[in-house]
Amino acid sequence: MKFSLNARFRKLSRRLNETGDASTATSGRRYPDHARRPSRDDDGVPMKVQALAAALLLLPALSFAQAPAGAAQPHRGMHHGGLERLDTDNDGRISRTEFDAGQAQRDAWRAQHPERAERADRRRHDAPTFAVLDTNRDGYIVRSEVSAYHDRVRPQRDAERAAKFDARFKEADLNRDGKLGRVEVQEKMPRMADRFAWLDDNKDGFLTRAELEAGHKRR
Repeated sequence: MKFSLNARFRKLSRRLNETGDASTATSGRRYPDHARRPSRDDDGVPMKVQALAAALLLLPALSFAQAPAGAAQPHRGMHHGGLERLDTDNDGRISRTEFDAGQAQRDAWRAQHPERAERADRRRHDAPTFAVLDTNRDGYIVRSEVSAYHDRVRPQRDAERAAKFDARFKEADLNRDGKLGRVEVQEKMPRMADRFAWLDDNKDGFLTRAELEAGHKRR
């Protein structure tokens, strides 16, 4: 391995040196007698060229060290494709061992970032357990089982989302007229305040339920 790496290094150095010599010949550049010439090794290869060759050879190793294969994204957990990332051996299914390892990484991230974990909990539902996903009880989770799980829980989650939206709308509708003015949005939904004009499709100065729901779907 050492001989192979040295051979590749020498070959790359010579190629870089030949490229530099060709460029110098084309441009007509010459070193005057009193100028300091670049340091070269026994084969006549400049030291700067050797350094560049070494850096190029090290790039793949550095990339591998920074992003090891199969590395999971623990903070993503069950969301944003996180469940698929638990398949560390890339066999198209998730074993109980892989699932538990991913859960342990997720718990460790939550312990290190409690504030971010709390914000994520307010926006997302609890992650399902292995037993809930492994419907055929074969000890593995596959894509079809995950899709079936989402199909099962979607009606319930849609109902919960609608109920939460209704509660927020009623709380923001201070004068109970069934629509939200700019002052109401600024006071009760400050994150929507900057988008008020964009969400107000009919430009009547108020936001209805339909306008808010349509704006949420377009995001």
